[in-house]
Amino acid sequence: QLVYLATVNISKNKTISASIPMENIPAGIVQLTVFSEDKKPLAERLVFVNKQDYYFITDLNSPLKGFDKRRKNVIQVDVPDTIRTNLSVAITDADINPAEPSDEDIFSGVLLTSDIKGYVHNPSYYFSGETDSVVANLDLVMMTNGWRRFKWEDALAGVYPKIKYQPADYLTLNGKINGLTKTQLTNQELTGILVVDKKQQFMNIPVTNTGSFVLPGLIFFDTAKLYYQFNNDKEKILTSRASFDVKNNLALSANAYRPDTNSLYHYVFPNMDVLQKTSDLAKKNIELEERLRKVQVLESVTVTAKVKTKAQQMDEQYASGLFSGGDGYTFIAQDDPFANGSLSVLNYLQGKVAGLQITGQGTQMGMSWRGGSPSLFLNEMQSDINAVQNIPMSDVAMVKVFRPPFLGAPGGGSGGAIAVYTKKGAAANADVKGLDFARIPGYSPAREFYSPDYSKYDERQTQPDLRPTLYWNPFMLTDKNTRRMLFTFYNNDVSHRFRVIIEGCNEQGKLTRIEKVFQQ
Repeated sequence: QLVYLATVNISKNKTISASIPMENIPAGIVQLTVFSEDKKPLAERLVFVNKQDYYFITDLNSPLKGFDKRRKNVIQVDVPDTIRTNLSVAITDADINPAEPSDEDIFSGVLLTSDIKGYVHNPSYYFSGETDSVVANLDLVMMTNGWRRFKWEDALAGVYPKIKYQPADYLTLNGKINGLTKTQLTNQELTGILVVDKKQQFMNIPVTNTGSFVLPGLIFFDTAKLYYQFNNDKEKILTSRASFDVKNNLALSANAYRPDTNSLYHYVFPNMDVLQKTSDLAKKNIELEERLRKVQVLESVTVTAKVKTKAQQMDEQYASGLFSGGDGYTFIAQDDPFANGSLSVLNYLQGKVAGLQITGQGTQMGMSWRGGSPSLFLNEMQSDINAVQNIPMSDVAMVKVFRPPFLGAPGGGSGGAIAVYTKKGAAANADVKGLDFARIPGYSPAREFYSPDYSKYDERQTQPDLRPTLYWNPFMLTDKNTRRMLFTFYNNDVSHRFRVIIEGCNEQGKLTRIEKVFQQ
């Protein structure tokens, strides 16, 4: 982006001094170039604009410190700005993870190394202070990096580099259909059902005559199922002839990334104190394993139990009181492939129960059993034939038919009873019967960083605690109503010094970083 342009006449004076206004130039690296009259670059260099407006202050304190084994600690973070802010905090053992001059921080990563192609030694050093030596050394870095980062001819003409990798529209599913001709694929569409965590999303998917199709803008975690079938292909003749390949655009293939061999040339010899402490922790782990090997294992005890049938499990989940158990029949409609092909509940029961006579059609159907008419119940509430017949079979989880007499019905239920149970939200079966499907990996589900709470007893806490990272939280949000954050963590069994690092940014793009070491 062009941020400043001026014309200078040097026909009379060969040396000219001028100042460049900084109001509209952001902090960071800018490139200065001197052009001839015909727009040919004559001289150029990089300059770091340090306006001191790229950061905001964050205050860090510890009102409660505990350096003994498993003692409680409290950290307090204050953000004076009222602007919404997202901070990340990491607390580690300062002896195992000491501050290194080669470490990169949020300042150097955003403002320096991300805009320079060459290697920068100890990048965080250039943001460690505002002394003359630091400023002079940063200027030396500017003078030795970054030549010809772009073509000035294009920049002056308003032609900017094409963005090769556009911003991702979340997840995109790319599909390919093989085994069919272009004629068979012309003007075809797929009926797709994306199932994620029991939730279904229906969609029509256009297919090109080459067999490719795309589903952009999807958001789901873990794994989803995509059921598919060609439109108007009820007999699945065309669908069965084709093979489908569906992939997530973000899923990596094996060995997609290789180690960065350039990092080997800048290897820094490790801190021997850190190696010693790491070695001590490893020895303690070995000693712990040796003690566990000496533990006497008792003889195995075999516990036998009778596995409950599906009908018993459904009965416990749905039925209660007089409807639980009982003398009769239980039909698990949600798992019965013939249920979806039935027009209604009574149509589904025809011929399934000995002695139960069901005649007629729709709401005009009649029932008789041993000379009486069965009572109807919907979710254990007395109902009528109109309500029961209007329930879609796709919503029915279970049907129970009780032999007469049924004491839960008015008058003793001389004609027996039919109890219909509709699916519960968590128990609804999301599988789509009869359709082929592909499993698609989604975003990795978020996992909470484990931080033990030693104020509560837990049998797992009998093991030695050798955690090098005591606390980590990537999302600590502040705003005008929440400008102070307090969080708690517990020490391990070996640490005596805590290294606390907080980095983040606000919605204006300003950065912050603070690091402290707390010790006895």
